[in-house]
Amino acid sequence: MARPRKKPTTFPHYILLRDAAKQYRLSADLLTRFVSDGKIPAVKVNGDFAVEEQKLKIIAQRLELEETLRKKYRFLKGHAITLPEAGKKYRLEIVSLWRWIKDGRVTVLNAGHGMKIDESDVAVIRGLADVGELHPGKNLFV
Repeated sequence: MARPRKKPTTFPHYILLRDAAKQYRLSADLLTRFVSDGKIPAVKVNGDFAVEEQKLKIIAQRLELEETLRKKYRFLKGHAITLPEAGKKYRLEIVSLWRWIKDGRVTVLNAGHGMKIDESDVAVIRGLADVGELHPGKNLFV
């Protein structure tokens, strides 16, 4: 009886962080933060960080999409909306909005009772959800 063939082992391709920053037009500080936060796998090569290129491509695409949405909804920047209004208008859970406020993804314009948040941030999140980039129970960012 023939033994099943093993799939050849493939290893991810890594690119030096400084080269990745240039190639993908991202700041080295941002990439370093992603490495520190565990969002991009990295290894040290001769004292420099190298990041997994496939994960980097996904993050770069996501950042580009988010930037496109921010431009699309910039007319809403600074427009105050309450959490219940935002939840209803953009079909988002208030608990999720609270988490995104805590994470700094949604800007608070007026704190306290009747808190108001920046509608442009909420519109961007709804845009991410509409294109399948927002999944229940998952972090908003990558």
